[in-house]
Amino acid sequence: MVMAIVMSCQNQQSANEPTGVYVRAYSFEISNLQTGRPVGIREVRDSIFIEKSYKGYLVRNHKWRKNDYDQEGWMSMEHSDNRPMRPFVARFDMKTQSLQAEHALSAGLLYVDITLGRLYRDKSKDRYYRKLK
Repeated sequence: MVMAIVMSCQNQQSANEPTGVYVRAYSFEISNLQTGRPVGIREVRDSIFIEKSYKGYLVRNHKWRKNDYDQEGWMSMEHSDNRPMRPFVARFDMKTQSLQAEHALSAGLLYVDITLGRLYRDKSKDRYYRKLK
């Protein structure tokens, strides 16, 4: 009987946490820098992973791109101009629904809407990441 109560409390707590995988996919046209003429379409998959950590939450970001005009397939964007955020440890403020980096030099602030399953990179909330799990 005690085991069921403990398990039940843990499930309720996790419903109020920002943990999970949040994804955003988008595409845009790529133009030749010299001529300005369209070359093709680039597709980007941007994923943010939030895990419970002993100091709060570990936030990791991965980005992948694929161009329809070459044969490279999915490539990591780790060394591109639009690279992913560096991993950081954050604390979750339930009142503002934000993840705040422990260190000032880290990525900064992320906003989470737990009820809608969305994550935002800024306060404008015009672009969002959708929670997968």
